[in-house]
Amino acid sequence: MRAFNFMVIVVAALLLQLHPASAQRAYIEAHGGLNIAFDSDIDDPTGVFDSLSYDPGFAVGGAVGYQLNPNFRFEGEITYRRNELDEFEVSGSNFNADGEVDSVAFMANAFFDFANSTPWTPYLGAGLGVAVVEWDDVEVLGAKAIDDQDTVFAFQVGAGLGFEVTPNTTLSLDYRFFGTTDAHITDEAGDNDDISYLNSSVWLGLRFAF
Repeated sequence: MRAFNFMVIVVAALLLQLHPASAQRAYIEAHGGLNIAFDSDIDDPTGVFDSLSYDPGFAVGGAVGYQLNPNFRFEGEITYRRNELDEFEVSGSNFNADGEVDSVAFMANAFFDFANSTPWTPYLGAGLGVAVVEWDDVEVLGAKAIDDQDTVFAFQVGAGLGFEVTPNTTLSLDYRFFGTTDAHITDEAGDNDDISYLNSSVWLGLRFAF
Protein backbone atom coordinates (compact mmCIF):
# COMPACT_ATOMS: atom_id res chain seq x y z
CA MET A 1 0.00 0.00 0.00
CA ARG A 2 2.92 2.38 0.65
CA ALA A 3 4.18 1.72 -2.88
CA PHE A 4 0.71 2.45 -4.25
CA ASN A 5 0.47 5.77 -2.37
CA PHE A 6 3.96 6.75 -3.50
CA MET A 7 3.05 5.99 -7.14
CA VAL A 8 -0.02 8.26 -6.94
CA ILE A 9 2.07 11.12 -5.49
CA VAL A 10 4.79 10.75 -8.15
CA VAL A 11 2.30 10.71 -11.05
CA ALA A 12 0.49 13.76 -9.69
CA ALA A 13 3.75 15.67 -9.17
CA LEU A 14 5.00 14.94 -12.69
CA LEU A 15 1.75 16.06 -14.29
CA LEU A 16 1.69 19.25 -12.23
CA GLN A 17 5.20 20.05 -13.45
CA LEU A 18 4.11 19.68 -17.08
CA HIS A 19 0.94 21.79 -16.97
CA PRO A 20 0.00 25.09 -15.35
CA ALA A 21 -2.07 25.11 -12.17
CA SER A 22 -4.55 27.56 -13.71
CA ALA A 23 -5.73 24.79 -16.05
CA GLN A 24 -6.79 22.48 -13.22
CA ARG A 25 -10.41 21.56 -12.61
CA ALA A 26 -11.54 18.98 -10.09
CA TYR A 27 -14.22 16.48 -11.05
CA ILE A 28 -16.24 13.60 -9.67
CA GLU A 29 -17.58 10.69 -11.70
CA ALA A 30 -20.05 7.85 -11.27
CA HIS A 31 -20.12 4.88 -13.65
CA GLY A 32 -21.75 1.49 -14.13
CA GLY A 33 -22.34 -1.16 -16.76
CA LEU A 34 -21.48 -4.61 -18.07
CA ASN A 35 -18.58 -6.74 -16.83
CA ILE A 36 -17.35 -9.83 -18.69
CA ALA A 37 -14.96 -11.98 -16.64
CA PHE A 38 -12.60 -14.15 -18.64
CA ASP A 39 -12.20 -17.81 -17.67
CA SER A 40 -9.94 -18.18 -14.63
CA ASP A 41 -7.09 -20.67 -14.90
CA ILE A 42 -6.39 -22.47 -11.64
CA ASP A 43 -2.91 -23.65 -10.69
CA ASP A 44 -3.91 -26.42 -8.26
CA PRO A 45 -1.06 -28.49 -6.75
CA THR A 46 -3.27 -31.60 -6.83
CA GLY A 47 -4.13 -31.12 -10.50
CA VAL A 48 -7.87 -31.57 -9.77
CA PHE A 49 -9.15 -28.00 -10.31
CA ASP A 50 -8.58 -26.68 -13.85
CA SER A 51 -10.59 -23.50 -14.48
CA LEU A 52 -13.68 -21.45 -13.70
CA SER A 53 -16.01 -19.75 -16.18
CA TYR A 54 -18.52 -16.99 -15.47
CA ASP A 55 -21.81 -15.50 -16.58
CA PRO A 56 -21.87 -11.83 -17.63
CA GLY A 57 -22.04 -9.54 -14.61
CA PHE A 58 -21.82 -5.88 -13.72
CA ALA A 59 -19.41 -3.16 -12.66
CA VAL A 60 -20.25 -0.02 -10.68
CA GLY A 61 -18.04 2.64 -9.16
CA GLY A 62 -16.84 6.20 -8.99
CA ALA A 63 -13.80 8.44 -9.28
CA VAL A 64 -12.41 11.75 -8.06
CA GLY A 65 -9.88 13.53 -10.24
CA TYR A 66 -8.32 16.62 -11.81
CA GLN A 67 -8.46 17.88 -15.39
CA LEU A 68 -4.99 19.41 -15.66
CA ASN A 69 -5.49 20.96 -19.10
CA PRO A 70 -7.60 20.08 -22.17
CA ASN A 71 -5.50 16.97 -22.77
CA PHE A 72 -4.41 15.49 -19.43
CA ARG A 73 -6.25 14.36 -16.32
CA PHE A 74 -5.68 11.92 -13.49
CA GLU A 75 -7.97 10.35 -10.93
CA GLY A 76 -8.45 7.94 -8.09
CA GLU A 77 -11.09 5.28 -8.86
CA ILE A 78 -12.98 2.66 -6.86
CA THR A 79 -14.93 0.04 -8.83
CA TYR A 80 -16.86 -3.04 -7.71
CA ARG A 81 -17.25 -5.97 -10.13
CA ARG A 82 -19.39 -9.08 -9.73
CA ASN A 83 -19.95 -12.21 -11.84
CA GLU A 84 -21.88 -15.39 -11.10
CA LEU A 85 -20.19 -18.74 -11.70
CA ASP A 86 -21.18 -20.69 -14.81
CA GLU A 87 -19.00 -23.79 -14.98
CA PHE A 88 -16.17 -25.39 -13.01
CA GLU A 89 -13.69 -27.55 -14.92
CA VAL A 90 -12.57 -30.39 -12.65
CA SER A 91 -10.16 -33.11 -13.83
CA GLY A 92 -10.83 -32.18 -17.45
CA SER A 93 -14.66 -32.28 -17.20
CA ASN A 94 -17.02 -29.28 -17.01
CA PHE A 95 -19.73 -29.11 -14.35
CA ASN A 96 -22.36 -26.50 -13.55
CA ALA A 97 -21.16 -24.34 -10.67
CA ASP A 98 -22.72 -22.07 -8.06
CA GLY A 99 -21.18 -19.03 -6.37
CA GLU A 100 -19.69 -15.78 -7.57
CA VAL A 101 -16.49 -13.79 -7.92
CA ASP A 102 -16.40 -10.24 -6.57
CA SER A 103 -13.69 -7.61 -6.66
CA VAL A 104 -13.17 -4.12 -5.29
CA ALA A 105 -10.41 -2.23 -7.11
CA PHE A 106 -8.62 0.91 -5.91
CA MET A 107 -6.93 2.47 -8.93
CA ALA A 108 -4.80 5.50 -9.82
CA ASN A 109 -5.55 6.40 -13.45
CA ALA A 110 -4.12 8.80 -16.03
CA PHE A 111 -5.93 9.83 -19.24
CA PHE A 112 -5.06 11.60 -22.45
CA ASP A 113 -8.04 13.47 -23.93
CA PHE A 114 -8.00 14.19 -27.67
CA ALA A 115 -9.50 17.66 -27.23
CA ASN A 116 -11.07 19.25 -30.30
CA SER A 117 -13.64 21.85 -31.33
CA THR A 118 -16.63 19.48 -31.08
CA PRO A 119 -18.52 18.31 -27.96
CA TRP A 120 -17.11 14.80 -28.55
CA THR A 121 -13.79 13.91 -26.90
CA PRO A 122 -12.16 10.50 -27.38
CA TYR A 123 -9.56 9.46 -24.82
CA LEU A 124 -7.10 6.76 -23.82
CA GLY A 125 -6.08 5.80 -20.29
CA ALA A 126 -4.28 3.39 -18.01
CA GLY A 127 -4.16 2.70 -14.31
CA LEU A 128 -2.40 0.82 -11.52
CA GLY A 129 -3.59 -0.13 -8.07
CA VAL A 130 -4.74 -2.95 -5.84
CA ALA A 131 -7.86 -5.13 -5.77
CA VAL A 132 -9.53 -7.38 -3.23
CA VAL A 133 -10.78 -10.43 -5.18
CA GLU A 134 -13.11 -12.96 -3.54
CA TRP A 135 -14.47 -16.29 -4.77
CA ASP A 136 -17.57 -16.66 -2.62
CA ASP A 137 -19.31 -20.00 -1.86
CA VAL A 138 -18.10 -21.71 -5.05
CA GLU A 139 -19.81 -25.11 -5.24
CA VAL A 140 -19.65 -27.96 -7.72
CA LEU A 141 -21.94 -31.03 -7.55
CA GLY A 142 -23.36 -29.63 -4.30
CA ALA A 143 -19.99 -29.54 -2.52
CA LYS A 144 -18.23 -26.32 -1.53
CA ALA A 145 -14.88 -26.06 -3.30
CA ILE A 146 -13.62 -22.48 -2.82
CA ASP A 147 -14.51 -19.68 -0.39
CA ASP A 148 -11.57 -17.31 0.03
CA GLN A 149 -10.15 -13.93 -1.02
CA ASP A 150 -6.83 -12.22 -1.68
CA THR A 151 -5.52 -8.67 -2.12
CA VAL A 152 -3.49 -8.40 -5.32
CA PHE A 153 -1.80 -5.91 -7.64
CA ALA A 154 -4.22 -4.59 -10.30
CA PHE A 155 -3.82 -2.90 -13.68
CA GLN A 156 -6.04 -1.61 -16.45
CA VAL A 157 -6.00 0.05 -19.86
CA GLY A 158 -8.95 1.58 -21.62
CA ALA A 159 -10.50 3.98 -24.07
CA GLY A 160 -13.64 6.06 -24.12
CA LEU A 161 -15.69 8.76 -25.74
CA GLY A 162 -17.01 11.74 -23.81
CA PHE A 163 -19.86 14.04 -24.79
CA GLU A 164 -20.00 17.52 -23.23
CA VAL A 165 -23.61 17.96 -22.12
CA THR A 166 -22.79 21.29 -20.43
CA PRO A 167 -19.45 23.06 -19.77
CA ASN A 168 -19.30 21.20 -16.44
CA THR A 169 -21.02 17.90 -17.26
CA THR A 170 -19.73 15.07 -19.47
CA LEU A 171 -21.48 11.83 -20.39
CA SER A 172 -19.05 9.06 -21.36
CA LEU A 173 -18.91 5.56 -22.79
CA ASP A 174 -15.90 3.60 -21.55
CA TYR A 175 -14.15 0.30 -22.23
CA ARG A 176 -11.69 -1.08 -19.66
CA PHE A 177 -9.50 -4.17 -19.80
CA PHE A 178 -8.89 -4.91 -16.12
CA GLY A 179 -6.77 -7.60 -14.53
CA THR A 180 -4.73 -8.61 -11.51
CA THR A 181 -1.80 -10.77 -10.65
CA ASP A 182 -2.86 -14.31 -9.70
CA ALA A 183 -4.77 -14.52 -6.44
CA HIS A 184 -3.46 -16.97 -3.83
CA ILE A 185 -6.49 -18.89 -2.58
CA THR A 186 -6.87 -21.74 -0.10
CA ASP A 187 -9.56 -24.16 -1.30
CA GLU A 188 -11.85 -26.19 0.96
CA ALA A 189 -9.45 -29.15 0.82
CA GLY A 190 -6.72 -26.95 2.32
CA ASP A 191 -4.65 -26.73 -0.87
CA ASN A 192 -3.09 -23.42 -1.98
CA ASP A 193 -4.26 -22.48 -5.48
CA ASP A 194 -3.27 -19.62 -7.80
CA ILE A 195 -6.26 -18.24 -9.76
CA SER A 196 -6.16 -15.74 -12.64
CA TYR A 197 -8.59 -12.80 -12.83
CA LEU A 198 -9.12 -10.78 -16.04
CA ASN A 199 -12.11 -8.72 -17.16
CA SER A 200 -13.56 -6.57 -19.93
CA SER A 201 -15.89 -3.80 -18.73
CA VAL A 202 -18.13 -1.49 -20.75
CA TRP A 203 -19.92 1.25 -18.85
CA LEU A 204 -21.63 4.60 -19.00
CA GLY A 205 -20.18 7.38 -16.90
CA LEU A 206 -21.32 10.81 -15.75
CA ARG A 207 -18.56 13.31 -14.90
CA PHE A 208 -19.15 16.66 -13.21
CA ALA A 209 -16.37 19.27 -13.06
CA PHE A 210 -16.28 22.13 -10.57
